[in-house]
Amino acid sequence: MNGKGTGNGHLPPPAVPVPADANGTTTRPTSSDSGDTDQDFDFDTDPRHHARNAPVPFDPSLQPNGSRSLSSIGAQAFWLGFTLALCLFSTPWLVMNAYAIWRLPAFFACLSLFHFLEYYTTARWNVPTARASSFLLFSNGRAYNMAHTLATVEIIFSNFLPTYRQKLVHPYTIAAGLVLVFFGQVVRSIAMAQAGTNFNHTPVQTRKEDHVLVTHGVYGYLRHPSYFGFFWWALGTQMLVGNKVCFVGYSVALWKFFRDRIIGKITTCYRTPYPYSCANAMIQLKSAPSSLSSAKTTKTSRSGHQQVYRSSGSKHNAHLRIAFSQQLHTPPDSSSTHPHSNPSQSHAAPDAHLPCTRR
Repeated sequence: MNGKGTGNGHLPPPAVPVPADANGTTTRPTSSDSGDTDQDFDFDTDPRHHARNAPVPFDPSLQPNGSRSLSSIGAQAFWLGFTLALCLFSTPWLVMNAYAIWRLPAFFACLSLFHFLEYYTTARWNVPTARASSFLLFSNGRAYNMAHTLATVEIIFSNFLPTYRQKLVHPYTIAAGLVLVFFGQVVRSIAMAQAGTNFNHTPVQTRKEDHVLVTHGVYGYLRHPSYFGFFWWALGTQMLVGNKVCFVGYSVALWKFFRDRIIGKITTCYRTPYPYSCANAMIQLKSAPSSLSSAKTTKTSRSGHQQVYRSSGSKHNAHLRIAFSQQLHTPPDSSSTHPHSNPSQSHAAPDAHLPCTRR
């Protein structure tokens, strides 16, 4: 063997004796005759190999300082996974050895899993909006970071105050907190997956052209299932670790935050005053029939808003939710903005204006 290889770096196959014919000449068998079709394959020249390994177009957003920085995504995913694994191993060990500080790694485990799933669900079902900031580690606002910092401080301080730490804490409350964390996380992740490209971490100011109103799955029962899931997930974390002060603080702060955000979305996206439109919609919904047919039934409210009642095959509360949604999503036509305008002059299509985003 002379040590020389083929063009692709492999050693040549061993020499095979070539039989001679009747005239004394030798005939080398072809690849089809020998049955070996991979002998002459070369990875360096095969077009399929080049197609799979062709360079991708340059995208500045993938650079370290870009919005889709691959290095930032890799680093955040690594440290979240490392923290989650460390907390999952340390929490049971601390519990079995009766260390009260087990609540700290348990809290960090919940946070690590939440932030990882925020990015994963976005990258899996909402690719156009996937960014390095989709982990929400550094882009969720000062109030969010402050809330979790205070929760961590309460866990640490209560470790030195046994009386306060054990007050209102029972194995049942710990189990209830764990259930709420799991339930809230599942609801939020499913909501993000089912909304797909209609979901956005940042509230948009105008409706996208390709946006659709999601009414299937959890959206058939909850108007804002991701808000609902996060609300109970956050309260579950505080119940799990026994934080009494932060449990109350989380309840008040999250209720006010989601209330203001929902009102802001209605006022900004639907361009209709929130108190009047909601009160008017609720008056109309109270007079709605208990069973709705599958056909569309259009009403025009006193403000000129068109209501569209649809039967989506789900329960009655889903019908009312869709009717309420349509009443808010359809702003009045320019010719019927006055409360005493002629309803017949309104030509706005029922589906012409859908919500900016679903959370």
